[in-house]
Amino acid sequence: MNNHELDYLIGMTEFMALETLQNADIPYRTVRRDSLVNVVTSDLVPERVNLSVDNGKVTKAVYG
Repeated sequence: MNNHELDYLIGMTEFMALETLQNADIPYRTVRRDSLVNVVTSDLVPERVNLSVDNGKVTKAVYG
Protein backbone atom coordinates (compact mmCIF):
# COMPACT_ATOMS: atom_id res chain seq x y z
CA MET A 1 0.00 0.00 0.00
CA ASN A 2 1.23 3.42 -0.93
CA ASN A 3 0.32 6.47 1.17
CA HIS A 4 -0.08 8.50 -2.03
CA GLU A 5 -3.19 6.40 -2.70
CA LEU A 6 -4.79 8.35 0.15
CA ASP A 7 -4.14 11.83 -1.29
CA TYR A 8 -7.79 12.07 -2.32
CA LEU A 9 -8.69 12.41 1.38
CA ILE A 10 -6.53 15.52 1.91
CA GLY A 11 -8.70 18.62 2.10
CA MET A 12 -11.93 16.69 2.74
CA THR A 13 -13.91 17.54 5.83
CA GLU A 14 -13.41 14.98 8.58
CA PHE A 15 -17.04 13.92 8.26
CA MET A 16 -16.74 13.37 4.49
CA ALA A 17 -13.46 11.44 4.85
CA LEU A 18 -14.90 9.16 7.55
CA GLU A 19 -18.03 8.56 5.51
CA THR A 20 -15.92 7.77 2.44
CA LEU A 21 -13.75 5.31 4.36
CA GLN A 22 -16.75 3.67 6.04
CA ASN A 23 -18.52 3.22 2.71
CA ALA A 24 -15.37 1.60 1.28
CA ASP A 25 -15.09 -0.65 4.36
CA ILE A 26 -11.61 0.70 5.13
CA PRO A 27 -10.57 0.75 8.81
CA TYR A 28 -9.51 4.17 10.07
CA ARG A 29 -8.81 6.25 13.13
CA THR A 30 -8.21 9.92 13.82
CA VAL A 31 -4.80 10.20 15.47
CA ARG A 32 -4.68 14.00 15.73
CA ARG A 33 -7.34 16.68 15.72
CA ASP A 34 -5.96 20.22 15.73
CA SER A 35 -3.41 20.34 18.56
CA LEU A 36 -4.90 17.33 20.40
CA VAL A 37 -3.01 14.08 19.79
CA ASN A 38 -5.24 11.11 20.52
CA VAL A 39 -4.02 8.18 22.55
CA VAL A 40 -3.82 5.25 20.14
CA THR A 41 -2.50 1.72 20.28
CA SER A 42 0.91 1.03 18.79
CA ASP A 43 -0.22 -2.02 16.86
CA LEU A 44 0.43 -1.93 13.14
CA VAL A 45 -2.60 -2.58 10.95
CA PRO A 46 -1.28 -2.09 7.42
CA GLU A 47 -4.69 -1.45 5.82
CA ARG A 48 -5.88 1.01 8.51
CA VAL A 49 -5.85 4.70 7.62
CA ASN A 50 -4.57 7.16 10.23
CA LEU A 51 -5.97 10.67 9.83
CA SER A 52 -4.73 14.03 11.06
CA VAL A 53 -7.31 16.81 11.04
CA ASP A 54 -6.90 20.58 11.31
CA ASN A 55 -9.83 22.98 11.47
CA GLY A 56 -12.21 20.19 10.46
CA LYS A 57 -10.28 19.14 7.35
CA VAL A 58 -7.96 16.19 6.73
CA THR A 59 -4.35 17.35 6.47
CA LYS A 60 -2.60 13.97 6.54
CA ALA A 61 -3.63 10.40 5.76
CA VAL A 62 -1.27 7.44 6.06
CA TYR A 63 -1.60 3.69 6.27
CA GLY A 64 -0.73 1.92 9.48
